[in-house]
Amino acid sequence: MRAASAAAGATPWAAVVCAYLAGIAAAAQLGRLTPRLGEIQEAVGVGLSAAGLLVSLVTLVGAVGGIVAGALVARLGEARAIVGGLWLTAAGIAAAAAAPAFAGLAGSRAVEGIGYLLVVVAAPSLMANVASDADRPRVMALWSTFIPVGLTLAGAIDLLAPDALSWRGLFLVHAALVAMTALAAGLGLRGVRRPGEAQEESLSFGRVSRAGLLLAGGFSGFAAILLAVASLYPAYAAAQGAERAVAAIVVGFAAAGAPGSLATGAAIARGVDRGRLLALGLGGATLALACAALVGASPAGLLAVGVAAGAALGVVPATVFGAIREVARDAVEVVRINALIAQLGCLGSLAGPPLVGLVVDRAGWTAGLVGVAGLSVATLTTLIAALRAGARA
Repeated sequence: MRAASAAAGATPWAAVVCAYLAGIAAAAQLGRLTPRLGEIQEAVGVGLSAAGLLVSLVTLVGAVGGIVAGALVARLGEARAIVGGLWLTAAGIAAAAAAPAFAGLAGSRAVEGIGYLLVVVAAPSLMANVASDADRPRVMALWSTFIPVGLTLAGAIDLLAPDALSWRGLFLVHAALVAMTALAAGLGLRGVRRPGEAQEESLSFGRVSRAGLLLAGGFSGFAAILLAVASLYPAYAAAQGAERAVAAIVVGFAAAGAPGSLATGAAIARGVDRGRLLALGLGGATLALACAALVGASPAGLLAVGVAAGAALGVVPATVFGAIREVARDAVEVVRINALIAQLGCLGSLAGPPLVGLVVDRAGWTAGLVGVAGLSVATLTTLIAALRAGARA
């Protein structure tokens, strides 16, 4: 099953780059608060749990509003939704910089969440719809790197900021960055439309094909695995006595996903079977994590395990995003599937760490690995079923 191509000839790379940069600018806001969390707590007088809520509020908005965002993107068109989402995000950040109390911060963060959601539903939909068939695997592999690149950007901005710059000043830097990205996107995406642009869109999940539902469900499992490993593996390393390696493990795990995704896009473009790639990614990550027991407290060994697991897991989003156009019945369903992926991915991100953490608390680290392995098998089964359903339709 394949939607009609919007780009039978050359891929409009300017539009692709604009959409990708929009995703990076939006994703940077996921990591904007973390380096300054202590300052924010002191300024507004809240505890760690309330501060943690501010960090996760964008994901919470995605968990409840993905399909609604999809309907809005379908009505607006992807290009306008990207630009509007960026301006909404910039406004939310600027409001947060001026917020005198926790309520104002929370409200502005929710506004950011809406803007972020519009961008991450519209940008991959636009990229999938305008890319040529030959370029689409690489284009969507590029998109699958937007979160680690965005988080890296957030860390770099904080690192390069003058010591005298307060958290409010840092927020204004981010607001300016997002606003400039919105201006660039407004110019770069002018005139870009999906094939057969729709004026109306139902909110019904039933209008997503079985293959699309399975694809989004499988992505939810992947998101649960990714966030569980990202949050708990550094804790495992610390528990083995490698506390000094934790920062390097966190960075190495996150950074390794992007090369894994890009290599996957190249492999798909050469005709490598997507099902085999998914098995390699999910199976390879589980096998890498199992090797952690062999390296003991070695910081280098634990870092190598984290990098290998991150690279292997990078295979999955590139494969999933690259398959959306293949299983969608038309260009508007590309938007619906991306919206569902955004919503279920956020749900998986929220559920994975506490569920696997509960298993570890009750039965130990080995049981936690078994839980991750079981979830990997279920995710792989669901994603392969999605690919087969799309091929049959």
